[in-house]
Amino acid sequence: MKAWILPLSNSCAVPDLRFGLSWRSIPAERVLEFSFREDAFLLTEDKDFGELVFREKRPHHGVVLLRMGNQSSANAISALERLFQQGHPLTDQFVVVTEKKVRVVNP
Repeated sequence: MKAWILPLSNSCAVPDLRFGLSWRSIPAERVLEFSFREDAFLLTEDKDFGELVFREKRPHHGVVLLRMGNQSSANAISALERLFQQGHPLTDQFVVVTEKKVRVVNP
Protein backbone atom coordinates (compact mmCIF):
# COMPACT_ATOMS: atom_id res chain seq x y z
CA MET A 1 0.00 0.00 0.00
CA LYS A 2 1.25 3.45 -0.81
CA ALA A 3 -0.05 6.30 1.28
CA TRP A 4 0.99 9.86 1.97
CA ILE A 5 -0.05 12.00 4.90
CA LEU A 6 -0.43 15.70 4.07
CA PRO A 7 -0.95 18.52 6.60
CA LEU A 8 -4.29 20.34 6.45
CA SER A 9 -2.70 23.67 7.37
CA ASN A 10 -0.64 23.91 4.19
CA SER A 11 -1.91 26.84 2.13
CA CYS A 12 0.14 26.34 -1.04
CA ALA A 13 -1.54 25.22 -4.27
CA VAL A 14 0.15 21.82 -4.23
CA PRO A 15 1.06 20.70 -0.70
CA ASP A 16 4.45 19.35 0.30
CA LEU A 17 4.50 15.72 1.39
CA ARG A 18 4.97 15.39 5.13
CA PHE A 19 5.17 11.63 5.33
CA GLY A 20 5.49 9.70 2.09
CA LEU A 21 5.99 6.12 3.06
CA SER A 22 5.31 2.66 1.81
CA TRP A 23 3.09 1.30 4.56
CA ARG A 24 3.34 -2.35 3.47
CA SER A 25 3.40 -3.93 6.92
CA ILE A 26 1.09 -1.45 8.64
CA PRO A 27 -2.68 -2.09 8.56
CA ALA A 28 -4.82 0.54 6.81
CA GLU A 29 -6.62 1.19 10.12
CA ARG A 30 -3.38 2.34 11.74
CA VAL A 31 -2.43 4.54 8.77
CA LEU A 32 -5.85 6.26 8.93
CA GLU A 33 -5.53 6.70 12.70
CA PHE A 34 -2.06 8.19 12.25
CA SER A 35 -3.27 10.73 9.68
CA PHE A 36 -6.17 11.66 11.99
CA ARG A 37 -3.84 12.17 14.96
CA GLU A 38 -1.50 14.26 12.80
CA ASP A 39 -4.44 16.50 11.72
CA ALA A 40 -3.73 15.60 8.10
CA PHE A 41 -5.49 14.15 5.11
CA LEU A 42 -4.51 10.91 3.44
CA LEU A 43 -3.53 10.50 -0.21
CA THR A 44 -3.69 6.87 -1.35
CA GLU A 45 -4.27 4.38 -4.15
CA ASP A 46 -5.75 1.81 -1.73
CA LYS A 47 -9.53 1.27 -1.80
CA ASP A 48 -9.45 -0.22 1.71
CA PHE A 49 -9.71 3.30 3.09
CA GLY A 50 -13.16 3.68 1.54
CA GLU A 51 -14.28 0.65 3.53
CA LEU A 52 -12.91 2.18 6.73
CA VAL A 53 -14.50 5.59 6.12
CA PHE A 54 -17.91 4.54 4.80
CA ARG A 55 -18.69 1.17 6.38
CA GLU A 56 -16.80 1.42 9.62
CA LYS A 57 -17.28 5.20 10.06
CA ARG A 58 -13.67 5.68 11.15
CA PRO A 59 -12.67 9.25 11.97
CA HIS A 60 -10.50 11.05 9.44
CA HIS A 61 -9.61 14.54 8.25
CA GLY A 62 -9.97 13.65 4.59
CA VAL A 63 -9.00 10.92 2.15
CA VAL A 64 -7.98 11.41 -1.49
CA LEU A 65 -8.20 8.15 -3.42
CA LEU A 66 -6.32 8.00 -6.73
CA ARG A 67 -8.09 5.66 -9.19
CA MET A 68 -5.84 5.89 -12.20
CA GLY A 69 -5.93 3.56 -15.20
CA ASN A 70 -2.47 4.77 -16.19
CA GLN A 71 -0.52 4.73 -12.93
CA SER A 72 2.49 6.68 -14.14
CA SER A 73 3.82 9.38 -11.86
CA ALA A 74 3.23 12.04 -14.51
CA ASN A 75 -0.42 11.02 -14.82
CA ALA A 76 -0.94 11.08 -11.04
CA ILE A 77 0.76 14.48 -10.74
CA SER A 78 -1.42 15.90 -13.50
CA ALA A 79 -4.59 14.64 -11.80
CA LEU A 80 -3.50 16.02 -8.42
CA GLU A 81 -2.61 19.41 -9.91
CA ARG A 82 -6.11 19.53 -11.36
CA LEU A 83 -7.59 18.66 -7.95
CA PHE A 84 -5.67 21.41 -6.16
CA GLN A 85 -6.18 24.02 -8.89
CA GLN A 86 -9.94 23.46 -8.93
CA GLY A 87 -10.04 24.16 -5.20
CA HIS A 88 -12.02 21.09 -4.19
CA PRO A 89 -12.50 20.83 -0.42
CA LEU A 90 -10.35 18.15 1.16
CA THR A 91 -10.97 18.58 4.87
CA ASP A 92 -13.26 15.85 6.21
CA GLN A 93 -14.12 14.69 2.67
CA PHE A 94 -13.55 11.52 0.69
CA VAL A 95 -12.32 12.54 -2.76
CA VAL A 96 -11.93 10.16 -5.69
CA VAL A 97 -9.58 11.38 -8.43
CA THR A 98 -9.41 9.76 -11.88
CA GLU A 99 -7.77 10.88 -15.10
CA LYS A 100 -11.05 12.45 -16.20
CA LYS A 101 -12.84 13.71 -13.11
CA VAL A 102 -12.81 14.56 -9.43
CA ARG A 103 -15.67 13.33 -7.27
CA VAL A 104 -16.14 14.63 -3.72
CA VAL A 105 -18.14 12.28 -1.51
CA ASN A 106 -19.28 13.43 1.90
CA PRO A 107 -18.94 10.41 4.21
